[in-house]
Amino acid sequence: MENNIKENKKSVFIAIILNLLFIGAGHYYIKDTKKAFIFFPIMILALSLMYYLSTLVEIGIFVGLIYFLCFSIYIYSIIDVIKLIKNEGIRDYESKDIKLLFFICAYALLSILIYTYSPLKVYSVPSNNMATTIMKDDRIVVNKLNKEVKRGDIIAFRYSKDEKVHYVKRCIAIEGDEILFQEEHFFIHFSEGDEYIKANFPQEKIKNIGGRLWVDNPYRQQFSGIQYDEKINLFDAMASYLSSNHLAMKPAQVEDLPLKEGYKFNTFYAKVEKDHFYMVGDNRDHSNDSRFWGSVPKENIIGKAGSILINFKNLSRMGKLLQ
Repeated sequence: MENNIKENKKSVFIAIILNLLFIGAGHYYIKDTKKAFIFFPIMILALSLMYYLSTLVEIGIFVGLIYFLCFSIYIYSIIDVIKLIKNEGIRDYESKDIKLLFFICAYALLSILIYTYSPLKVYSVPSNNMATTIMKDDRIVVNKLNKEVKRGDIIAFRYSKDEKVHYVKRCIAIEGDEILFQEEHFFIHFSEGDEYIKANFPQEKIKNIGGRLWVDNPYRQQFSGIQYDEKINLFDAMASYLSSNHLAMKPAQVEDLPLKEGYKFNTFYAKVEKDHFYMVGDNRDHSNDSRFWGSVPKENIIGKAGSILINFKNLSRMGKLLQ
């Protein structure tokens, strides 16, 4: 009798651990193969639904409900496997059964394939260079099928100098656009020309520089997360990078812009190359971006960021649509 009780406890423990690591594996362990092959696709469908919905609209409450659904499926799988063991009594569970090992290996391989080739990818953000649009520890959903980049989009991409490093920034300019940067000012001359600028931007944001029209901070009113830090003089910081050739933008002296005391130049200039995009963080004075290492080639684009899936340190950010 004591041996039977000991064996039963061991079986319950193993089944719980297996279901926690590989949902459905605990059922396979006790020979309930039908449920073993049902739980995994149900969980994948629930997660896929959560990721997909999070790229469409601002649906924090729905994302939360699906999180709860996934958690409930896990809990139910554990409760169910315990009930099956207690109701059916002790059986020969064959803890060394080679089929269980094959099941777990197949499960792990399938999980890796789904994660690798899924059109939706979740990234954890380690810094505040996009604050307050994206905060540190936000987990954002990126649609890898949407590689079309438009001005103003928030895009995930591979860093050109080390493609193992991934960044998330806002595209502020596309091929043919020209950029002038002064302290707290991005002046952009869009490649479509002066008539396009006059038709699409308010007069107060347009400045005539060198006989052409430029738009001063064209996205700042549209996207409230864009900000500058009054305590930081980024112009001086960027100038210090010139001697080490660690700055992609070129110094320039432009008569129509205010002079910079102590410098032979008063702005930094860049023109976006063909099939490239200029990516800048919304936290403008705390962002390592295209100003320092250049524009991003088209082939390095991963996809468009859709929304914040969750931030475990700040649940109020869950489901927030990125714009």
